[in-house]
Amino acid sequence: MNTPELRDDETAELLSQTLSAEAADVETDPTALQRIQRRTAGAGAGAGALASAPARRRWVLGAFGAAAATAAVITAVVVIGDRSETSDQGPGPADTPPPSVIQTEPVQRVVEVSYVGPSEGEFRLFTERHAVEPTEDPAIAAVREFLTGQPADPDYSTGWPEGLDVGGIATSNGSIQVDLTGPAGGLTESGSASLPRQERSVAVQALLRTAGGRAGDTARLTYNGDVVETALGVDFPVEVAADDQIRAFIEIDGILDGQQLDNPVTVQVSGNAFEANASWILADDSGAKLDEGFVMVGSYGEWEQADIKLGTLTPGTYTIKALEYSAKDGSPTYVDDKTFTVD
Repeated sequence: MNTPELRDDETAELLSQTLSAEAADVETDPTALQRIQRRTAGAGAGAGALASAPARRRWVLGAFGAAAATAAVITAVVVIGDRSETSDQGPGPADTPPPSVIQTEPVQRVVEVSYVGPSEGEFRLFTERHAVEPTEDPAIAAVREFLTGQPADPDYSTGWPEGLDVGGIATSNGSIQVDLTGPAGGLTESGSASLPRQERSVAVQALLRTAGGRAGDTARLTYNGDVVETALGVDFPVEVAADDQIRAFIEIDGILDGQQLDNPVTVQVSGNAFEANASWILADDSGAKLDEGFVMVGSYGEWEQADIKLGTLTPGTYTIKALEYSAKDGSPTYVDDKTFTVD
């Protein structure tokens, strides 16, 4: 039996009638528009917002602007199909958004902040990982934390005066520029001038490393829009130093000082040590040694991180020390320590 073929105009009319009939049964969710607005809030409008959005969001924004009518028809068909499959289950919670509207952005972002710390009669860089708001560029967030926050370890400092903030960071091939803001004279009216020159030099490197500078980069600084020629007694432009010139040879970088840890306890140490041997000592809150050992890290100018597995500890406060014993006389050198608690 031959099936009569529909002409193009008959097909279009039949499709239009079908969609109209099905769309009449669709119930509009009165909160849908508000959810969509909340999801896209802050994304901006026009080409600037589209260029700055993440890849998935850029696709969504572009597709929405280019095919709004088509999307409306397709959405109607998809909603109808979903309702037919779940209509016998009853409505979901009124405050539960559909999967396409659920926010997936992280609540916080973790950034690496470099600080100045004492190390065998000089000063070197030690790293802490701080949680910041995820709403801005990671490098800017890290520098803002460096300038306006506090290191967790009381042995560390920034070396920079208070009252400063970051206005922007510009990087290109082999160069970095950090734009600082603050009160008039903020870079000169500082107690930093009384610090040893080597410490001030490392403080400059701490800022540049936190901003994302890499060894060998040419670094420039501005303050309230003006080019800076000297800051903390250091002349600019300056070169970002290599690790072996400024980085701590042994550092506990997996936890923050005072952090609460869960059993079984593991902390991380990064090192560049003689024969790649980093030792550790665990003490209780009275200073009594409870355990000790060593882990293999990097050597010959290479830093590597290793786990110190302390196992299950009874509730209390502890101090973990990481160090290198001198090959000359066996004395402890390059000591870094952190306190932590276990509930």
